[in-house]
Amino acid sequence: MDPYLTFLRERVGHALLVAPVVGVVARDAAGRVLMQQRAGEGTWGLPGGWMSPGESATACAVREALEETGWEVELTGLLGVYTDPSKRTVTYPNGDRAQFFAVVFEGRALRCVGAADDETSGIGFFAADALPTPLHEPDRDILDDALSARPRPFIR
Repeated sequence: MDPYLTFLRERVGHALLVAPVVGVVARDAAGRVLMQQRAGEGTWGLPGGWMSPGESATACAVREALEETGWEVELTGLLGVYTDPSKRTVTYPNGDRAQFFAVVFEGRALRCVGAADDETSGIGFFAADALPTPLHEPDRDILDDALSARPRPFIR
């Protein structure tokens, strides 16, 4: 677990935390989306995670993509800001609760430079019409936005 998250949880227990998280919808040259299968729960979703103190949103997106997939990414723009508590509040099996304030970027997958961390059990690039299942529910509307031709950024 992230040391900062451990620090917070020691002080607040299972109380609801509002958490800044950052993600990236990174595509390969064929336009397919880079996704990770989450270890433990087995769902497929976008690379992303908690922003650390002193870290910018852009640095977090690049770091999380690398840690969770082994891929270096280049950010190309802001996809949107996602804060709807009905879609962004999670209760974990251990009782911890978090409401995510998500900033999501779009980007290009540049090259694989290493292995994914232990949060990931699978990695793949997927076309819009062939997304893997089961899908990580909080990423569903983000993927819908990313795969649309609607103007960016989205505020949801």
